[in-house]
Order: sequence, then structure tokens, then C-alpha cells
Amino acid sequence: MIANSSKELILSVIPHQSHSQIKSLLKEIDTWLEGSDVRYKKQKRSWVINACDRENLLTKVLAWRHNFEHIADINICNSSFLTNQESPALFVFDLDSTLIQMEVIDELGRLAGVYAQMKVAA
Repeated sequence: MIANSSKELILSVIPHQSHSQIKSLLKEIDTWLEGSDVRYKKQKRSWVINACDRENLLTKVLAWRHNFEHIADINICNSSFLTNQESPALFVFDLDSTLIQMEVIDELGRLAGVYAQMKVAA
């Protein structure tokens, strides 16, 4: 379960297409996170980052974006952006099994703390 904390960041990688370099990008991100003072939880091609030097992380994200822009979109956002009940937002997309290997709606349900109710409704 992902805690709803405004201090959490979500880092995600969305490949443009099947590309041999995507594995090296993911490995580079994993290696950097493992060797730094970052507390995180990996979920396929995304990482929930709980504590870190944000300036250092953002510098790395910008470098990854520059070096790998031809193979993937690399995004980072504050988790409160996704869970802020005072400022609702609408997200419409179809990525499941097309660009990523996870069920996005399930992950959003887990993030919002309503996964169990979603499964009952299905």
C-alpha cells in the first residue's frame, strides 16, 4: 500500500516503443537509487520515493530525460498531486498493456486507498 504523503514523489518511465536501451535506462535508475540516500519502493517502471535530496533527484531526472529522450518519457510528480481531494482532477488514458505492463486503474486505486472497494465493484 502506498501511503498518501505530500513528501512522496512518483518517478515513472514510459517507453516510446520496445527499445533495447530501455533496460539500460531502468538499470541506471535502479543503480542510482540503490547507491543514494533515497528511500523508495519500485513498482515495475515506476518508483515511489519517500525521502531524498530533491534537488539532487531532479538534477538526475533532467539528465535522464536528456540522455534517453529518444526512447522514453521520464516523469516525476508529487504524490499529493494525484491524491489531493480539495483539487480534483480528471485523468483519461489507456496505457494498460500498450505502453506499460501494469493495470493503471488498480495502481490508482491502491494509491487512493480504495483498491478493495474497486475489486468488489468489478
